[in-house]
Amino acid sequence: MDSTTRLPTAGLEIHNHTSKASTYSVTVEFDAPNGIRVSEGAALSLTVASGQTVKTTAGGSDQVTQKVTCKVTKVNRIAG
Repeated sequence: MDSTTRLPTAGLEIHNHTSKASTYSVTVEFDAPNGIRVSEGAALSLTVASGQTVKTTAGGSDQVTQKVTCKVTKVNRIAG
């Protein structure tokens, strides 16, 4: 969580295992300790080369007041 904005963030690592460059979109859910979703966010990585690994961040859209966990809920790949 960003201490200034109180928005949750999730560090992501995307590895392209395919033979073609691809664009990836990743959707993340942020959950309170009781399991209730309190925010969601997304990240987009353009033109990830074959065999390349990229690091990116998904930022949540809602402020949170407690520690949260994150889970990836959707990944889309578009081959280039």
